[in-house]
Amino acid sequence: MRPTTEQGATPSELGLESVTVERGDVRLHMVRSRVSDPHERRAPVLFLHGFPDSHATWSRQLEGLAPMHPIAAFDQRGVGGSSEPYGPEGYRLSRYLDDIDAVIDELVGPEGKVHLVGHGWGTVLGWCFAGDRHRANRLRSFTAIAGPH
Repeated sequence: MRPTTEQGATPSELGLESVTVERGDVRLHMVRSRVSDPHERRAPVLFLHGFPDSHATWSRQLEGLAPMHPIAAFDQRGVGGSSEPYGPEGYRLSRYLDDIDAVIDELVGPEGKVHLVGHGWGTVLGWCFAGDRHRANRLRSFTAIAGPH
């Protein structure tokens, strides 16, 4: 079954590319806008889905924003197109935060920044990421939707 938006478009039909981010114990499936200008200076918007959703939760936002702004969303470990870690220790909070770091590195390099948007469980992860003094410098902004504050 191919992933689609509610209108039936695939990520590639929306101008998005699928990327696999290797992250130690997992492979993360990400969709992002295609890089048409290698000198793009706007920070991408990175969407974090809730549990047990996938990047498809953001299909309307991806569809609406992709033509005008760099965007990305990924399936968190163990859901959607991402692989499952080996054993329960693979679901520690620190591993999820490391995944976000790896995805940001893939998007904008080790010094780059993103606008982070989280929903539900993605909001919890976003707050933890933004509250970590070593990781907060990776963010231009953080938006929490339908999650604890």
